[in-house]
Amino acid sequence: MKALLFLLFTIVSIARMFAQSNNSPNNSYFEIDGIVLDEVTKTPLAFTNIGIMSSYRGTVSNENGQYLLYISDIDITDTVSFHYIGYKVKRITISDLLKDSVVLLQEDIVSISEFIVYGNDIDAKSIVEKVLPNREKNYKPSPQKLRVFIRNRYVTDIYKFKVTPLKNSFNQLDDNTARLIEKSVPKQELSFTDYYGDVYSNNDISVDYNKRTKLSPLKIISLKDNQDYSEIETTFEDLFNDTQEKEYWKVASGVFSTKVNLENDSVKSDTNYKVEDYKNTMSSWFLAKQINRGNRFLSMDNEDSWEFLHNTGKYIYTLFGGTRIKGEDVYIIDFVAKRRGSYHGRLYISCNTYAIIKADFEYAEGKTGVDVNMLGISYMESVHKVTLFYENHDGVYHLKYLFRQEGEILGVNRKVELIKKRERFLLDKTVAKYKVKLSFRTQNLNSIEILIIKDKSISINQFNEFKSKERLKVQYVNEFDDKMWDGYSIIAPTQQMREYHKK
Repeated sequence: MKALLFLLFTIVSIARMFAQSNNSPNNSYFEIDGIVLDEVTKTPLAFTNIGIMSSYRGTVSNENGQYLLYISDIDITDTVSFHYIGYKVKRITISDLLKDSVVLLQEDIVSISEFIVYGNDIDAKSIVEKVLPNREKNYKPSPQKLRVFIRNRYVTDIYKFKVTPLKNSFNQLDDNTARLIEKSVPKQELSFTDYYGDVYSNNDISVDYNKRTKLSPLKIISLKDNQDYSEIETTFEDLFNDTQEKEYWKVASGVFSTKVNLENDSVKSDTNYKVEDYKNTMSSWFLAKQINRGNRFLSMDNEDSWEFLHNTGKYIYTLFGGTRIKGEDVYIIDFVAKRRGSYHGRLYISCNTYAIIKADFEYAEGKTGVDVNMLGISYMESVHKVTLFYENHDGVYHLKYLFRQEGEILGVNRKVELIKKRERFLLDKTVAKYKVKLSFRTQNLNSIEILIIKDKSISINQFNEFKSKERLKVQYVNEFDDKMWDGYSIIAPTQQMREYHKK
């Protein structure tokens, strides 16, 4: 099967190269769409570090080993380097990549017997236990200006969504309302936001998390939400518009209830609000929040996410071998969970500084995060998968790439009521209610990818002086198109992203 996939990808790549060569008569611009594979097994090498050696441009392969390079204003004799930790670096000219974009890397791992040069056995667990004590020294936080590409991706699959009407005393609603609600919910929803530009970052622990990131984008592309909710929206707008003085709305389920806020959106209630200011824009706070969440994770403070560092007694560690990364000797340590552990994976730890240079880990088979099932609600954290790697800059390790994917399964099987109430002196009166049995099950998969293209140290004053705009311009699209990113260094889209189209 791997050989067949390899053959098919080669044929497709040749066809794409042929099409590109016939559409670029002056050879000033090239698009290279390829894949990185293990030379022997032909297994895709996800998150390979790829760089054009004569410039700052570069990217990483995606989770399927595929990469996308846009080449402009660069000589075709220039060289592209492919670097995957534990494999030999491969350098290929652009002209050769245009002929064949399938890149095969050769494994370069030293065996344990060769790696133990001091005559004593190396205790893998004791090496791992030195990571946290050396964390502050190895990952010194300092203000930086980063050129980045960031992709936020969300996929929601709804396997079941059933609304069973039980009671209704509203004239505006009828037996068809439940069917309209079911019809308005899509079976699958995919969204992504791609950000290319600068990020001003200050991860000093004295700075509030919400103020550690400022954005200066060059380009933002986001998948537009074209789902048609007009019919159901009209139904409930008519209902809510018929709200008299001293009347209000509540949503209740058993002993749980909350008021429905019918006030105008905070943006629209702003006295300075102008429609044109918010059209085709998004809040900078929203994007900065996603980056801050990634930085919080990278601090290694969370004992659940980094359990294999904080609670080493729950794991078995094995020294797989060693390798050399840019002149630095590195231990390769595999770990598996004992009965109470949650993860399995591989760590690449510096022999001298005990810094994690690369980490790949995810929930072990049969393991999950939070898992609750009570009162008709079930929730399980089903996926937590991470790949990250750092580069050593003069003794301090800087993030080069982060991929983090989280998944959850949510189920609801409860009676829900929409209630219209009127305020009274003692007990508020129920004016009318719409009661249904709501049953649904969804699986959500969220991921963030951060690629650091280049970084530059800045002063605290420079960080403080830069001000982010509150609203950032966004190009909304119905589907992913490679041409949207002509001339930019980005992470190759997944096949699912390429094929998805908003209706």
